[in-house]
Amino acid sequence: MLSEGRNRVGLASGLAVLIYVTLATQPVVAAITWTAAVRVSPAYAYSDTQALTLGSSETSGPKLDAVYVRRDTAYQGVYYRRGALSAQTWGTPKRINSSHEHASNPIIWSFWRKVKVAWRTTNADTPAYDPSAPRGIKIRVNSDFGASDAWEPAITYSTPRRVGRIAAAGGWPTIGRMTIVYTDADTGDIIVALSPSDRQVVGQTTVGGDTPDGYEGHPVATTSSAGGLVVAWIDNASGRLVAKVNDGAGWPDQVTPISDGPVWDVAAADGALAWASATGIYAKRWAGGDFGSGGTWMPTAKVAGFSSTSRYSRGYGVAITSPGRGRYGIAWTTCRQDCTANGSSIRWRESTDWLVTFQSPELVASSNYGPSRLRNEYPSIYLTRQMRRFVIYNATNASRTLSASRVLIERGTGAP
Repeated sequence: MLSEGRNRVGLASGLAVLIYVTLATQPVVAAITWTAAVRVSPAYAYSDTQALTLGSSETSGPKLDAVYVRRDTAYQGVYYRRGALSAQTWGTPKRINSSHEHASNPIIWSFWRKVKVAWRTTNADTPAYDPSAPRGIKIRVNSDFGASDAWEPAITYSTPRRVGRIAAAGGWPTIGRMTIVYTDADTGDIIVALSPSDRQVVGQTTVGGDTPDGYEGHPVATTSSAGGLVVAWIDNASGRLVAKVNDGAGWPDQVTPISDGPVWDVAAADGALAWASATGIYAKRWAGGDFGSGGTWMPTAKVAGFSSTSRYSRGYGVAITSPGRGRYGIAWTTCRQDCTANGSSIRWRESTDWLVTFQSPELVASSNYGPSRLRNEYPSIYLTRQMRRFVIYNATNASRTLSASRVLIERGTGAP
């Protein structure tokens, strides 16, 4: 199986897990009931960051759009699957990349009729992972609500020879546009790709320069409902998190330090960042004005704390989502001391006041600490204005063995 960098080695034994929760629109969220899990993807599959979004259907209203990676042939594939809003029924998986090339790190974004899936090409000519081989970016667009026969041919991005992990933001600089960010693995440049042929260097990173994979700053991007594009990345070996904001007046020369770190995972949504560090899960929001009018970073919020004496002492694989209007959901992977020995769980926490205060944390997927321990990790999440919550994540056993791999989906409701 191909290495994915970061903590992704061997994750092909993990599986995409989706959880659906709907709540009445209450001002205070009490305990959310998470129900039993149901399969979403076949075995030997895993989801990645930005693997889930909410799209539209031509006849039945909103639908779920999901992507995952699976090694079911000689070449590792990216698959798209469309699901009902209930999260209980799913259509036939559709392979998006060529059956003669490897693909990894898929991201998905949808807007009305359109569904867009981008991925990183890896070792197109060899089945074994080679960190020195070229790595590029491709994208496919579907203009018919994700219909299986409506996928347009893949478009190849103009990129450097080797790209790091990719992420995306939708709706900037115009509605319907998907902007991709990535690291040039050979130089450390942080690049914003406004289109397959238009790329801008916005910063630098020195993270991972001594590894065979090259530089990797784990950049993320998000548009803000107040206007502007926020790009953040880890810029040095100490794990410092920095950001830049283009509010319509161009990219500033200097970065804004967000956290001295060490930060090892970061996510973004609606002008806000969430990240994992040794001491906890944190979030911070860009409060911008109209385009060109400037803005400011609000105080850092602590979402969850870690310590050697706490029940959950470590965390990674953070995700953030927002339907706007000051509401945010944050999910992360957490475990007790040794994640390999004890397994890992998914937790969720929600804010209704622009990340100032938070509701009580919720346990989404338990590691079942003990002999039957599980490895639940790397969630992708979506929260709607109707208070429907969706979480997709990888699930396997603590050792990530292939025989333990499975695909799950959960649905639940909550009461105030």
